[in-house]
Amino acid sequence: MRFELKEVSICAEKEFELIRITDPVREFVAQTGVKNGVVYVITEHTTTGIMVNESLPCVEKDIMETLDRIAPENYPYHHNHYLPTYGTIGGNAPAISRVCSRGTTAFFRSQRARSSWAAQRIFISASTMASKTANI
Repeated sequence: MRFELKEVSICAEKEFELIRITDPVREFVAQTGVKNGVVYVITEHTTTGIMVNESLPCVEKDIMETLDRIAPENYPYHHNHYLPTYGTIGGNAPAISRVCSRGTTAFFRSQRARSSWAAQRIFISASTMASKTANI
């Protein structure tokens, strides 16, 4: 059994956005030379999530609007107050709540240089403009 790992740094340019990471994942799989295997994409941040879907502007807009309805910015979240352990106000409650609907991992079959995600796109949905990482 062989194991390859790559860490990809991702920085959101907006408060909340979907960032396509399909190409870095495909490029890494090709670089490894592995013909048959499983590809895992993992994010370990509380304000990020991994999802797979079609890369159509209308689908992306629907996803963003649905996530905003699930966890709106202006909701009175319980941890939007001063957190002594952090020394600051917790302002990422909507982002943390949105992760609950997406999850932080995805995995795919990769066989003979073809992948099970051929027609799909992999997204990391990131909140806040701090740098995040995804492990492939």
